[in-house]
Amino acid sequence: GSMGQAMALNLQAHLSRINAPSLQFYNRTEARGQPVQAIGGVQHSSIPELITNVDICFVAVTDDTAVRSIIDTITTLDPDHLRQKLIVDTTTVHPDTSTWAQQRLTECEVSYVASPVFGATPTAQEGKLLFVVAGAEEAVQRVEPYIVGVMGRKMMRLGSDVTRSTLLKCTG
Repeated sequence: GSMGQAMALNLQAHLSRINAPSLQFYNRTEARGQPVQAIGGVQHSSIPELITNVDICFVAVTDDTAVRSIIDTITTLDPDHLRQKLIVDTTTVHPDTSTWAQQRLTECEVSYVASPVFGATPTAQEGKLLFVVAGAEEAVQRVEPYIVGVMGRKMMRLGSDVTRSTLLKCTG
């Protein structure tokens, strides 16, 4: 959607500025990836192909059903392709979905950060979203350089309980 696209555009622009490898991404609607590709992003044709080629994956989809479908797909991959990966979910979901996602991914040695965002599309385009993050401290530290000053103005840390960030977003 427009939020994910705005975040991806900001992240790819940042990666280009620091001479880092290009953003690799997947979009269910392939044509929606054109703007990110136009500035150097590398589009993959499937979730398994993407996950095999990245260490950190941000998820920005519409709802719990979409998140569950993506996590189910990820957890069917060869465990050798999953170890040490990190999934950061920016979707606004029910806290139970965050708990479920963390449990499923942990079984595959994949880290999980629940990170719903506050802000509308124009805020995302400006890179000024508020990321409300919860997950293991090591995982949160791994993603901070890609969030603060890139896709968001601030990262609000809520500890390791992934339900805390989604609960705040759902009630906030």
